[in-house]
Amino acid sequence: MKSNGLKACLYILLLLGVPQIEAATKSEKTPISLVGDMAHAFRESNFDATYTYLKGISMHTVRAIHMKINGEERERRFNLSGGNRELYREGKTVHCVHSGVQSEDNIMLERCVASGPFSSAFPERIIKAKNLYNFSRRPKSRIIERTAIQISISPKFNDRYGYIVWIDEKSGLLLKSVLTDRGRAKEVFQIVRLELGDQVDEAELESKIQKDSYVRRLYSEPKSKKGKPIVRVNWLPSGFKSVRRQGNRLHFTDGLANVSVFVNSRNSELLPDLATSSGGTVLLTRKLKYRGQQITVVGNVPMKTAIKVAESIEPVVY
Repeated sequence: MKSNGLKACLYILLLLGVPQIEAATKSEKTPISLVGDMAHAFRESNFDATYTYLKGISMHTVRAIHMKINGEERERRFNLSGGNRELYREGKTVHCVHSGVQSEDNIMLERCVASGPFSSAFPERIIKAKNLYNFSRRPKSRIIERTAIQISISPKFNDRYGYIVWIDEKSGLLLKSVLTDRGRAKEVFQIVRLELGDQVDEAELESKIQKDSYVRRLYSEPKSKKGKPIVRVNWLPSGFKSVRRQGNRLHFTDGLANVSVFVNSRNSELLPDLATSSGGTVLLTRKLKYRGQQITVVGNVPMKTAIKVAESIEPVVY
């Protein structure tokens, strides 16, 4: 009898515990919702962050100050090593400030400040391409003594890169990101210092470059040139769509990764075929069949994917 009574008590306790377990499961956010929170945190938070960004053999160290003032985002980023350059954003207007006297041509060829994945655009692109990737939560970790939620973002096919991201449990900001190609790291971003909220000083938004500076406005998209495409791309990874097609330039994206195809002019000197990469960015040149021209494929996709794209390109006959 005592045994039966004990079993009955255990059964009742188990039933009482089930709703609590279900409630805890339902309250745990999905990886996609956490990625969405990351975009919101970047737009709405006041933060002063220093990060490193390793791409290929290049290591960038950058400080980023971001504040929401009177409903508008203001942001200043500047290099802590290498060329003295600052990026300043007010709303949707972005400027780059260079120190020293430089020719405009040289400045236009340079990148301003390496941002890596530290922006609201990165999680927004992940959400747009979510059907092409598998998402899973990994055990929590620690980054700069902060508890971080770890999420794996792996491609459903091996024709593009994956990511592992660490999201700050309290603020929702990205703390670390690794771009991976079948388990191998291609690019690494990591916050090394972070201040939030009232710790952020608005005075730090002011440029420290004073004399002999050159300021230029940055545009998110180059102006399109008119003209029908002169080549056709017959193969692209699943989910890639055309976003711009103009004469000798074609651009494609799956929402997260990008591939661009360029065709040189007939009168330009042909370069030898080459295939090279820097971090997660590949560059591939091939001679275009039957035309005596050359194509260049640039994208943040694995080299084997870029080669397959290049091999599928053929001239368009109108």
